[in-house]
Amino acid sequence: MSRVANFEAAPAIPFKVYAAVGAIVATAVIVGGAQLLPPLTGEPVDYRHVSDRATIHRVDERAFCQETMQGVDCGCFSYQASAILRADAPRIRGLAYADKWELAVAQAGAACRR
Repeated sequence: MSRVANFEAAPAIPFKVYAAVGAIVATAVIVGGAQLLPPLTGEPVDYRHVSDRATIHRVDERAFCQETMQGVDCGCFSYQASAILRADAPRIRGLAYADKWELAVAQAGAACRR
């Protein structure tokens, strides 16, 4: 005597069971994804972006100001630019940051206009 499963006669699985299994799977995916991220509250990662020209090349801010900028107080520019270039803020790998030299020229140039 062979028995064949009769799927039409089987009771239907309620929607609540599907929702519970879906919630468990979604939670597992979120927890697994969070494990791949670096900690946001721990010690900062010492990461330097390679496009920071000021870190790669030493820059004389006063000489740059005297050679290329008109209408700018070069003492003020030198002080402001060096403060921006030497600011050592931690960076998160994968995010885009402004080039420190371009940032220093723009901010110090605007702040030190005569």
